[in-house]
Amino acid sequence: MYSDPPKATSNRRTADATPHAASLIQSLRDIGYSAETALADIIDNSITAGARKIEILSDATSAEPAVAVLDDGRGMTMAELVEAMLPSFSHCSPQ
Repeated sequence: MYSDPPKATSNRRTADATPHAASLIQSLRDIGYSAETALADIIDNSITAGARKIEILSDATSAEPAVAVLDDGRGMTMAELVEAMLPSFSHCSPQ
């Protein structure tokens, strides 16, 4: 599933931990997890990671709308990122 090795760009490393979006979104909706709750969780994670600056960017006009949350928090290790993107991972329950 993650066959490509992480890529190094300056001192940052990247890995493809993309979940299967359609099935993940449907599963989350089925248990009552909303976009608002997801965004609030991401912002909470930023604060927990020590972020002092959080930016929310959105593009609702393109063919593929997108939302990005950028922060200056401490980040995650590669293992934490991959684990967090697995559908079975849950460190908190939706409200």
